[in-house]
Amino acid sequence: MEEFGPEHLALEVGKLPRLMLIRTDELLLHEEADERRGAMIHSRIEADGLIKHPLIAAENHGKISHILLDGVNRYAALRKLACRFVPIQEVNLDDNALGLSTWHHELEGLAPDDVIDILSSSMRVVGFTGGFTQSGDFIPRFESNWGCVVVLPDRRCLAVIVEGTTEQRVEVIRRMVRRVSPAGAMDRVSYTNLNDLVANYPRFSALVCYPAFSKSDVLHMADEKVLFPSGVTRFSVPKRVLSFGFPLSLLRSKGSLVEAQAALNDMIVDKIRTRKIRFYEEPTFHFDD
Repeated sequence: MEEFGPEHLALEVGKLPRLMLIRTDELLLHEEADERRGAMIHSRIEADGLIKHPLIAAENHGKISHILLDGVNRYAALRKLACRFVPIQEVNLDDNALGLSTWHHELEGLAPDDVIDILSSSMRVVGFTGGFTQSGDFIPRFESNWGCVVVLPDRRCLAVIVEGTTEQRVEVIRRMVRRVSPAGAMDRVSYTNLNDLVANYPRFSALVCYPAFSKSDVLHMADEKVLFPSGVTRFSVPKRVLSFGFPLSLLRSKGSLVEAQAALNDMIVDKIRTRKIRFYEEPTFHFDD
């Protein structure tokens, strides 16, 4: 077995994604937490005594050191668990390998006409003819004044209209989510095939699709304190760290940030020495996350 000397270990740590601890109040948020999902995450972290995955954050050059890109529900859970520090994987917002797309939302538990009534009661909604593939995939498209589009199981398509700035578009999306989510359940999905959605969600009511946003849009919204609803933005992180296992005892430590980071570095070195790190280049599915 190869022996790891101090210089070799330091080199290997440098090649890994950058893991660090920051103070809990040093994160700028760009999206709202999901209370229902967050409650389950809170219970799991508390029961396990650790958080498995780091949050994803980029260095921010404003007053707050980092902007949180992914992990807002875990962040909310750590705050409730009185953690002084949060673990992040630091990424570069300008990195071309850091992708940004949008999730879709599937809505359950409502009749299609109820979906129309709920939306049209407080927003301007127009029907349009949507495009579908032969296998049943909806092909999202957006006009400049569409905040989001809603597709019903019978393939009727609706556009929620918004006039104005990106801030106003995000506000309309937030209003739409707040209107429909108390009436039914919502879950984020990455596909648009209506046949699969009906098969996977027996109470499927509608598919909601959102327009593309840019990284600069996300940063601008965060600076303006206009938060996206949970589960709209979707960052694709190169070399994402999973299943590290950050103990709550470390995150609640009464010592300094420097001391806590040194303890984290020791954990990383130990994982290298004991050969516990694996890199999977292909996309993966996690069924218990």
